[in-house]
Amino acid sequence: MPLPGRTLNRSLLAPDGAPVVLIESLDVAAGQRVTFSVISVGERWRQGLFIATEGAVRIGDEERDQWIVWTDSAPPQVDVEIVKTDGKLVFYNIWDSGRSKGRESQSHTSGMYLEVHDDGVRRYACNDIGFDPDFTSLVFDVELHR
Repeated sequence: MPLPGRTLNRSLLAPDGAPVVLIESLDVAAGQRVTFSVISVGERWRQGLFIATEGAVRIGDEERDQWIVWTDSAPPQVDVEIVKTDGKLVFYNIWDSGRSKGRESQSHTSGMYLEVHDDGVRRYACNDIGFDPDFTSLVFDVELHR
């Protein structure tokens, strides 16, 4: 089954009133490097990222088509190399609430508030669940290296 494209959560709005990104999809090419840098993690639950492409992504010495990266077991900066791809890198926030549900994502009230900085770095501030979002569950930057 192909990975989804960019998907917005129209049930949740960012602080500026814009729609929130539920699933992000960025244009990438084989050989490209992408850096994910964790800025902050909320205290409530375990937080992480799902990262995938139709092809292969290398982190360290391992290649996979899909990765689960938890902030409590990965370094604060993760370099991803696109080995083989359909041209899209897909990612979204995940969490483990400790309520015996395992990995959770894409709830009715979850999503990523996106700010693009002048230098092109993309900052994502995530809300996991809750109708009073503060977008502090996980904050991370994504830098695309050409």
